[in-house]
Amino acid sequence: MSALSILFATAEMAPWVKTGGLGDVAAALPAALRKAGHDIRVLLPAYPALKTAFPEAELVADLPALAPGLPACRILSAKAPGL
Repeated sequence: MSALSILFATAEMAPWVKTGGLGDVAAALPAALRKAGHDIRVLLPAYPALKTAFPEAELVADLPALAPGLPACRILSAKAPGL
């Protein structure tokens, strides 16, 4: 099987942001997929805990608001241990 490029979007990821089992799965599954040879990226909201944990995060893109009343957003990139 060829390697896949996977974007894993989640609301939490252990150990940085975790309120329940989702945080554990969101940490373990991307690591297992990377170990299997896939290119995996994880997309998370920029919670204060993540901004503190990854102060070296680099700006990738500034995205404009797509409609009135919606906020613009920024995409940042940082390397998490184990991924």
